[in-house]
Amino acid sequence: GTSQNMRLVYRALEKLKKRRFAKGALLHSDQGVQFTNPGYRKRLKTMGLIQSMSRRGNCWDNACIENFFGHVKTELPCFFQPETVHEVQEAVEAFIYYYNNNRIQTKLKMSPVDYRKKVA
Repeated sequence: GTSQNMRLVYRALEKLKKRRFAKGALLHSDQGVQFTNPGYRKRLKTMGLIQSMSRRGNCWDNACIENFFGHVKTELPCFFQPETVHEVQEAVEAFIYYYNNNRIQTKLKMSPVDYRKKVA
């Protein structure tokens, strides 16, 4: 989104509702005002999700997503020079698909999707 407001967060939760997830799954975030909002916490509880938040000043809680964003910041600029917010959104979605389905992860020696299929 173009701003980090509650409407954006609630839209994301509505999209999540439409996908399959295990009741009791963790939904991890930082301690942003959106994620400490009582309405957000209530929606998570209603959906059967357990809230998980980073501890203040501790980047290690988000290490996996911070790693991913590091890849986005270094690899995505190779693919495009955005002129609109829509172009950025499309590029990020395409990169997420590429990262999960095509990009070989060094430690796995395969893509994350291929790895999940292999161990499932």
